[in-house]
Amino acid sequence: MKEITLQQSLGEFLRAIRERLTPEQVGLPSHGRRRTPGLRREEVAQLANIGVSWYTSIEQGKDVHPSYQILESLATALRLSEDERRYLFLLSKSDEIEESKIYKEISTGLERTVFALEPNPAYIMDKYWDVLLWNRSAEFIFGFPSYSTSIDSKPNILHQFLIDPFKKEINPNWEERAKI
Repeated sequence: MKEITLQQSLGEFLRAIRERLTPEQVGLPSHGRRRTPGLRREEVAQLANIGVSWYTSIEQGKDVHPSYQILESLATALRLSEDERRYLFLLSKSDEIEESKIYKEISTGLERTVFALEPNPAYIMDKYWDVLLWNRSAEFIFGFPSYSTSIDSKPNILHQFLIDPFKKEINPNWEERAKI
């Protein structure tokens, strides 16, 4: 089975988004019938203010690394939703600083879900095990501080596991698990 690279996934994602848009939706004139649905590559490049060959290379999954500014231009040109924009940046692996910012953004729907799960404990953590959002039950069960969007220091699950003496007491295999 053929392995798909991130660049190919990025290209497929951009192509799918491009094909669902019409020229009218993005404010371009329509010139008669089209052989394929959606926007042409040239139109996307024009809207994003980038070169056609550069956009084509990205969409074809070639080993190119678009900058944050190019990805922003593409996201705006293709009218991406917040979730689609986040996915675009994750696929591109553009910039670690921007990637960490993306991981820290939580959609309104996901936030509502966490709070709607009361009385069940629920939380969202990022790839660094930082807890980004939690509900009151999670505060009680996991010993998190009272949730507030203004908390500077969010709890870290890994840090709690390694440092909290109570975790050592209740986990008989703590030494082995901590080595992993």
